[in-house]
Amino acid sequence: MSNFSIVGDKDKDAKKTGEEKPKELKICAKCEKKIEGKFLLRALDRFWHDECLKCSYCNTQLADLSFKFYLKGDLILCKRDYIRLFGATGICSRCLKTIPPLEMVMRAREHVYHLDCFACQICRYRFCVGDRFYLHYNAVRCQDHYYGDRSYFYQTPFFL
Repeated sequence: MSNFSIVGDKDKDAKKTGEEKPKELKICAKCEKKIEGKFLLRALDRFWHDECLKCSYCNTQLADLSFKFYLKGDLILCKRDYIRLFGATGICSRCLKTIPPLEMVMRAREHVYHLDCFACQICRYRFCVGDRFYLHYNAVRCQDHYYGDRSYFYQTPFFL
């Protein structure tokens, strides 16, 4: 069981419902102002103005997207930012534990790691930004413990 939920799909959960005159006052979950007009956006069991339901990271309006969005802690994220920040699963590739929202991570190809987990799997040397490392069958290795073709090295990226 994963620790994240796909919480919105414009065609399913996040839908605009036509109501001639709302019978009860609808308040936006983001700005807490009254929602007026013919259409309402409903997502996460709450109501939103179209312009208020946004990705917490890139501010893309999620009401305009035709694909799913994700919830991670208190963050609402578009699919692109969720995968960029937490990987496809939201799980650290080394320890297999959940990566908390807003935690800085290190990436190597499609793998995402907690900072403490981004280390040589032989000697446990923790890499810093700019250090050279190798991926050996998806295991992170330092120069001293990599035994394969040395043309496939990587440099640690900046923190995300």
